[in-house]
Amino acid sequence: MEKGKRGLLDIHEGFRQSLKYLFDSRNYILFMIFLFLLSISLGFAFPKLFETQLLKMIEEILKQTQGLNIFEMIGFIIFNNVKSSFFGLFFGLFFGILPIVLIVVNGFLLGFVIHRVVLSEGILVLWKLFPHGIFEIPAVLISVGIGLRLGLFFLNIRNKVFGMLAFIFSLGCFVFLFTFFSMILSLFFGLYTRDLQNLSALLMNNNWFLIPYFIVLILFLIISIFLSFFVFNKKERIVLRKQFLHGLKMALFVFLFIVIPLLVVAGIIEGSLIVLMG
Repeated sequence: MEKGKRGLLDIHEGFRQSLKYLFDSRNYILFMIFLFLLSISLGFAFPKLFETQLLKMIEEILKQTQGLNIFEMIGFIIFNNVKSSFFGLFFGLFFGILPIVLIVVNGFLLGFVIHRVVLSEGILVLWKLFPHGIFEIPAVLISVGIGLRLGLFFLNIRNKVFGMLAFIFSLGCFVFLFTFFSMILSLFFGLYTRDLQNLSALLMNNNWFLIPYFIVLILFLIISIFLSFFVFNKKERIVLRKQFLHGLKMALFVFLFIVIPLLVVAGIIEGSLIVLMG
């Protein structure tokens, strides 16, 4: 078989497997859709809640996009959407926490924006917002749904009792390692406080420190998951490792073959509309 034809077949097969995995993950995605709609409703109903923080977020986005031409705007939107979707999907490995946080924050923010727009221009203006989310929102919901599935891997196996024990054990190991590491860092830098607020500020303002920090967290996660496999017998461990690695592979396929194309189309549409319509 020619190399070009083989490449096309590989892409087709990868896309086919992505769709199958997506269908198998439908309950997780449906849960995230429900959570997203609930968050939008709360943001719309309680716009005064976290108003200062939300306005600051919007102001920061406007500053970053001010003066961008159409190609720069498209690139900015695509990069940020892909980054957020990547975090929502693969950082879902951290016990499904980040996907839930991400979808709640974005949903609440969207509800807040809708409330403001409706108050200033009326409800009919909402149709103008539709093209902005027709591709982006499904891509994000798919990402966080798959991320949630990865994070709750142990809760989705046949042996529910041992699955729950493995999940609790891995979570406990990670929390212990994370807490111990954070305290050591805080003491080392002379920044220790009960809420670790100063350490958080240090992380957010220093990329050279932030990247190694996350690498260490990922290492802690791998250690925690690896240790949790010993809840099962040897035969079960072999099967579960294969299933876990298969899930990671399928998540990557979904991200490459479904999420990224949707976000590229979304970036082109949104960037063009924002620049052309002002």
